[in-house]
Amino acid sequence: GEIFLDEEHAREATFGLQVKGDSMIEEGIREGDYALIRKQEDAANGTIAVVRIVREGYDEEATLKRYVKESDHWCLKPANQKYKPIVVVAKSDRERIVREYAKQGINVDVRVDANVLVIGRVVGIWRRVD
Repeated sequence: GEIFLDEEHAREATFGLQVKGDSMIEEGIREGDYALIRKQEDAANGTIAVVRIVREGYDEEATLKRYVKESDHWCLKPANQKYKPIVVVAKSDRERIVREYAKQGINVDVRVDANVLVIGRVVGIWRRVD
């Protein structure tokens, strides 16, 4: 199908993805919505972005989360309390980073020795209303 956009979003959004799951529900992003994505290879900390997690020997993952790049790891934060943040870290830093989050009372889902590749940032959400 087609989605028609106003001129402002048509300039920024280079593609759309249909949202699967409810990990961003507290940001108002629901399963079945279409996320309008501005293609770019980096994202500012705190923005909602589409990222790929690439690990040798594993299937590639793509996810829509709040993107935070720290000096020694990435944290991909869901907006639904029933999901853990995804932390991508070097194997050598794993235990230290997990302990740091635990001190804050945050349980994390860890991906070791992976790359995080930003695909783009969310510039809009389209929802069909019947």
